[in-house]
Amino acid sequence: MPDRKLYVVEVRHDGLKKVRLIRGTNQQDVEQQASIQYASWDQMWKRRQADIERHIAPANRKKEAENRTQAIRDGLTQIRGLLKAALDKPQALDWEELKDRSEFLTPMPSMGAKPDIPPEPKKYEDEYRPNLDFLDRFLAKRRFKKIEQAAQRFRCAHREWDIGRKELLSQEREKVQEYEVNLKTWARENRRFMLEREARNTALECKREAYLKRHPDGIVDYFQIVLSRSVYPEWFVHFFSLGFDDDTKSLSVTFRLPGLADLPKTKEAVYDPIKNQIKDISLTEAELVDLYEDVLCQVALRTFYEIFESDVVGAVGQAHFNGWISSSDLPEQGGEKELIVSVGTDRDTFYALDMLATDPRGCFVQLGGKLTLPASLKFSAADYAEPR
Repeated sequence: MPDRKLYVVEVRHDGLKKVRLIRGTNQQDVEQQASIQYASWDQMWKRRQADIERHIAPANRKKEAENRTQAIRDGLTQIRGLLKAALDKPQALDWEELKDRSEFLTPMPSMGAKPDIPPEPKKYEDEYRPNLDFLDRFLAKRRFKKIEQAAQRFRCAHREWDIGRKELLSQEREKVQEYEVNLKTWARENRRFMLEREARNTALECKREAYLKRHPDGIVDYFQIVLSRSVYPEWFVHFFSLGFDDDTKSLSVTFRLPGLADLPKTKEAVYDPIKNQIKDISLTEAELVDLYEDVLCQVALRTFYEIFESDVVGAVGQAHFNGWISSSDLPEQGGEKELIVSVGTDRDTFYALDMLATDPRGCFVQLGGKLTLPASLKFSAADYAEPR
């Protein structure tokens, strides 16, 4: 009777540090038993972890809740301070700082050390000289035999040394050839890197000259760089496009804004001593919408400030901000995008605002801005917030 095939499956659970081999003649049965065994161990591991969680010191949980609450509040403060963050730093571009001064990081190839060729054996060295004694003076046959043996040792040693020397020299020639190829490749890549770096810096210099001469394309390129360097929080996913009307000296900014769902939703973390658990308390619908509207107003004002403050040649007399959100933020909308923010201002009107003393929404209203949140967006806030 032929031997039946034996199937073996190793079951391992790293948490419990358990390992078991399950054997059988039916592959499906073996795999099923292995799955059952792992599920059993995993349930045991989860119960053990739950027991550990229940016994964590309440003081540690309370401290963790306090730390998380502080981190959450710092994040909310950052959101409320998006405009102030721009007011606290210079906006004009430092063209020299923008230039690419990076170095080619690939190290130059090295040929390595030359082969260490052993010294050539010499006939007069002790190990190749015949060891003649008193009798050898009188027994010529014995003396000649020892002399021949010594000569043979030298010939063998010299032959082995010569073979080794040739192998090492051959390896050295191969290394030299490889080094020369690598050096040419490195030199070619280094030159290409330097040429590309020079081309980028030349292009940047051309943009600077075009902006200083107030060429329309140069103005767009300049503010593209300015607004691209504006740092927002990680959750603030955005992009924009620019247009410039040379006749009216007007710069238009079409800005893709983050959706309501992108905002952080938690306002604090509280410790429940009865359950010995930490619970996140979410912003209410009203609080979330209020925060979102505040963000939208700040972004528009911040964009105007970055434009006017960085415009060292006064190329832009007025600016318009149109902010939209993607249809993915509005599942009920059929269009590709929805315009929700529209505001414009000229330089003098903007600088007449007291942005440090006035609420961002107050400044936004003074500029005649329009902020329209779709009804579906407001109602969707309930999906993201859990009232306390």
